[in-house]
Amino acid sequence: MTMRTIESAGSQGTITVVALRADTTITYISSSGQELTGRPTAELVGLPFGELLKARQGPTLMEALAQAVDGGFTGNLGRYWLSSAHRQDVLVETFVDPAAVDGDGMLLTLRDVTEEYVREQKLLGMSEQFRHVFDAVDTAVARWTPSLELDYHSVEFEPLVMGTKDLLLSHPHLEDVGFTEPALRAWTETLTRVVDTGETIEFDWETDDFRHIHSRAVGEYGTDGFVAHVLVVSHDVTEERSRYEELTRRALYDPLTGLTNRATAIAYIERALERRGRTPTSEAVIFIDLDQFKAVNDSLGHAAGDELLITVAKRLNRAVRPHDVVSRLGGDEFVVFLEQMAGIEQTLLVVERLRKSISEPIMIAEREMRIRASFGLAFAAESGENAEDVLAKADAAMYKAKGSGRDRVELYDEDLRRRAEQRMRNEHALRRAMKSGEMEVHFLPEFDLQRENVVGAEALLRWQHPQRGLIPAAEFIGLAEESGLLITLGTEVLRRSCELVAGWLRNRALEDFTLRVNISPKQLAQPTLGPTVEQILEDTKLDPSVLCLELAEATLTAHLHESEKLLNRLRELGVKISVDDFGTAASSLALLKRLPVDMLKIDRSFVIGLGVDPRDSAIVKAIIDLGEALDLQVVAEGIDNDDQLDELLELGCVRGQGYLLSTVLRPNEFIRRWI
Repeated sequence: MTMRTIESAGSQGTITVVALRADTTITYISSSGQELTGRPTAELVGLPFGELLKARQGPTLMEALAQAVDGGFTGNLGRYWLSSAHRQDVLVETFVDPAAVDGDGMLLTLRDVTEEYVREQKLLGMSEQFRHVFDAVDTAVARWTPSLELDYHSVEFEPLVMGTKDLLLSHPHLEDVGFTEPALRAWTETLTRVVDTGETIEFDWETDDFRHIHSRAVGEYGTDGFVAHVLVVSHDVTEERSRYEELTRRALYDPLTGLTNRATAIAYIERALERRGRTPTSEAVIFIDLDQFKAVNDSLGHAAGDELLITVAKRLNRAVRPHDVVSRLGGDEFVVFLEQMAGIEQTLLVVERLRKSISEPIMIAEREMRIRASFGLAFAAESGENAEDVLAKADAAMYKAKGSGRDRVELYDEDLRRRAEQRMRNEHALRRAMKSGEMEVHFLPEFDLQRENVVGAEALLRWQHPQRGLIPAAEFIGLAEESGLLITLGTEVLRRSCELVAGWLRNRALEDFTLRVNISPKQLAQPTLGPTVEQILEDTKLDPSVLCLELAEATLTAHLHESEKLLNRLRELGVKISVDDFGTAASSLALLKRLPVDMLKIDRSFVIGLGVDPRDSAIVKAIIDLGEALDLQVVAEGIDNDDQLDELLELGCVRGQGYLLSTVLRPNEFIRRWI
């Protein structure tokens, strides 16, 4: 989508940007609109623009706006009074550009010129003996005769035409003043028209050193009823225009890639869907999410990640037609909107072209890499859909592509719609559960297998659903991760379990009790994990040596470099570190060599085979011996029968947990049975 530069008017007032549909309904208004109207911008979106105007002016401006859209007119529509809720009526200068947005609509800029208007009225009312006052104000004033001779000018007018007072007085005719050729035409047409008609005219022009000037020409009538002089008040609006262009860029574009942003993409798609009733077209939305983008950020840094996003944006733009829209929604998510497609075959060819453009080798941080992406494709239905609906369908298809192995394209269908709706319902229910206290921390006891007494507990999250009953974490952790709630849940489990165990230890003497709390990969990747643990320990007054953070071996292996510094800091606090599912990853020994580990947890997949498969017994024995050699505590999980328990004791494992020993318990049940 191409945005043409919008000419700004004036330099002293507040600039407000307003986007309108063809019927003048407001679809967007910048934040300064609240100061201008005294009403929150959220209330203004959806209103006809005419409701902001003083009633007597509405029809005139509405007619001018309609003519601007029909004729493609770009320019100044004049000044109009707005009603304001918290101040006197506001006079705004109105500039329209229907070409600034694609489709049937327009972009307005409103400049508050109320104070300027008051000043001009005072100036115009002065008599001849007070003309020297003009030289004392920061405004360029020039007074012209009907024959276009310069009768008077203020000091501020001289630098606008690169002239001096003597030069202007000696060459007073308009053609000799020193305007550029385009400016001379604008001045000649304006002054002549004011002399002939008496109307007040506003116009814009440019100096020969490329400054942008806005002028207002007003006729002064003589005693004979004809225009005797034309007074022109001018303002340098170069800086104001630059500020407006920057405001427009921020409102409509992604600052990193230069692509249109989410709001602009939605507005463009919405207009295309409105046009489809008049022009039979086929509209497609392609939702693109880069695969493993986080790994680039984590390994090479955010600067490299930004460089990658910029490169991908350029490649996507090169792979589509000039009138197609490529937008960045945020993070590593992009959307491509295709209009007037011949059908699914043609659209899939475009998708394949986009895939190839992304996957070409790329040099980032002096390293060559290949990037892959997951694509979701959706077509707009024949009627009744808005832009958000089509975007949501493409998003759902992209999630299916992610879940099916990444680096692939998925086409939206009704099954996806049902699953997407169910996911939204589930996410809403999960958020509600977090707010209403339905999320509970339960505990799985850990035993000394020889003494048969409890020596610790593993904190586990459960959802006490009002209809479905108790739901284990495995059924909603994936949803929590997709919806961005996993870190919040993990922090809540850590805080709540520390509070509970700290209370138990204050009231009861529990020797060498260990609280185990699982840490997810998402939490491990957060630089705030260390400070969060430290703050929770301080708030709950829990002895740090009681807390043991459990991290899956695969997680530590994948983030070995980042984990080392963080785990050393936690170790300095006195917190223990346990490797969960030990023996299931490929670099177990390297892990133990580099990281400050205190405990190993034998994966249940090995415990299940005890007494059945000699190879499992050999692996468990090796882990126990390794723990003893490195002075690491070893815990077996998933003990479900007596044969497994007997063999663990025979192999020398002294700590374990499993449903043979105890099920997962609520806090009050845990206290009643084991403390």
